[in-house]
Amino acid sequence: MSSLLSLAVFASLSPVAEATERAPRAAHFVVSSYHSNDEAFELYSPNDALGTQGLRLEGDLRGPISLVGSYTRRRVASEYFDSLVDSDQDETDREDAALIAAFSGQQITFGPKVRVDATRSLSLYAVGQGLAFIGTSRLDDDPTTEDNLNQITMRSWAPGFVAAGGAEFAPKVGPVNLSTFLELGYNWTAQMAFEDASVREDGTNEPASMGDMAFRGFYLQWGVGVRF
Repeated sequence: MSSLLSLAVFASLSPVAEATERAPRAAHFVVSSYHSNDEAFELYSPNDALGTQGLRLEGDLRGPISLVGSYTRRRVASEYFDSLVDSDQDETDREDAALIAAFSGQQITFGPKVRVDATRSLSLYAVGQGLAFIGTSRLDDDPTTEDNLNQITMRSWAPGFVAAGGAEFAPKVGPVNLSTFLELGYNWTAQMAFEDASVREDGTNEPASMGDMAFRGFYLQWGVGVRF
């Protein structure tokens, strides 16, 4: 009787023990989307979100807690013309753009992740990360000239955060632990203030203000990689 009882206890505990067997580190190629409800972003893109790509690394600390960090970036641009162009006009007859407005965004995130292991391969988690958003704006009224003197380049950065929940599936395939995850949440940054150092504000020696912009709203990140 005692042997049967011991076997039953072992059987009931074995799934828990199996669920905790996971590789402590991970590397993922990631695709992210940072939403912006700021009208200033419409100058660079007709979309209200900046889709980025990059790399995410993770390492376990203790128990269900780990640290995750990522670097992602993306460049978007819009062309503006002096006049409307007929849709049925040949490409060779189209006029050159009178202005190109380009925006490059780089995102660096770092913070803790807390997970609940549903099975050995599947875990649910919540993650909160600090965010550094680095933006570069380029306005060029003569894109055909590489070193156009009228080109304006402005840089700024802003702190922020990402808060999200997600799920990771990491099955062991042969000697490798494959991994993929999807997380959804909210991104927020402070205002990025852009200035043109080549122009001075009236009556001052300060760089001219060229406006500001923020990224706030829906956040999504999908990744695929390995655990090791």
